[in-house]
Amino acid sequence: MHFIRSLLIFLLIMGCSIDDTNGPVVNSSDLTEIASYRLDGVPEPSGLSLHINGKSLWTVSDQTAKVYQISLDGRLLKTLPYLGDDLEGVSQSASDGTLWIAEERKREIVQLDTLGNALARYKVAVENNDENSGLEGIAANPENDHLFVLNEKNPALFMDISANASVLYSKAIRYVNDCSGIAAEPEGAFLWMVSDESRKIIKCDLLGNQLESFQIDVDKAEGIAVSTTDSIIYIVSDSEQKLYLFKMK
Repeated sequence: MHFIRSLLIFLLIMGCSIDDTNGPVVNSSDLTEIASYRLDGVPEPSGLSLHINGKSLWTVSDQTAKVYQISLDGRLLKTLPYLGDDLEGVSQSASDGTLWIAEERKREIVQLDTLGNALARYKVAVENNDENSGLEGIAANPENDHLFVLNEKNPALFMDISANASVLYSKAIRYVNDCSGIAAEPEGAFLWMVSDESRKIIKCDLLGNQLESFQIDVDKAEGIAVSTTDSIIYIVSDSEQKLYLFKMK
């Protein structure tokens, strides 16, 4: 009986991946690619956010440093006149409809209106000497005025910050090789991250703890948005200039 109990415990441990900070994590395959669309007019898309009405998406380009509104099937709808510097993340706030973007090399987050006018700009203090491994993802918390911000790597960090960029909470991320994008569910219950180097989508709690992981076959996945209404995850590929749609079971 003791042998059987020990064997069951061993099999349970082997069936889960263990993150060194978060405990057991279910590696799920319950994710199906249902479509992909070429993003004509948006070179090197890097960052993604669902429009607050759920009917379109926002994305940015780290090549043109522009912000774009696209349809759910990848058609270009609008280009904002704002010209940034190495844009890597975008999110629309549910509270006031403004856009927040992450400028990687400057280590800054910028608030824009939907016409492309800059409303505010803040530095995010991260100790990192690699200019190209800075701020990579941003998601507005739908429950308050906080922002979830990712530093890509060296170190990979998850941060919960106030609207004026004061870091309220910070966590080192070790369950993926880099952090490429982040999205908050509209209901505010969970977060979703994507990793370019690990080719994974990660479902997290609001403290950045990994709950589930999904392997994806997408090159340079650098932006993520989630629609809980129809259980769809949207991913943009920087190198392929494509929008991918995955269905959650």
